[in-house]
Amino acid sequence: MGKQLEIPVIPVSHLEGHVLTSRFNQAQPNQNKDTFPLLKFPYLSVLLTGKHAEIVLNRGVGLHTVMGMSIDSGIGECIDKAFKQFMKFEDVLKDKA
Repeated sequence: MGKQLEIPVIPVSHLEGHVLTSRFNQAQPNQNKDTFPLLKFPYLSVLLTGKHAEIVLNRGVGLHTVMGMSIDSGIGECIDKAFKQFMKFEDVLKDKA
């Protein structure tokens, strides 16, 4: 499509976005004490979806190695179903009293 429209195409790794979001909740000045220090490389990520599960070694931006993956969708489906059941209690979970 980019070639036909003569515009650049920028490749984006959807899964890399997921494994890097762990680094977003870092401590900032004037922020509450519930933040965490910056997660430094290397670290492991576990990606669980309704379609697959992966364990990924993250060594840097763009430097990720899949260490293992499920051969079926059972793990991700289980997590999805548990989350749907869990969310039935959303009102109770938000009540901090």
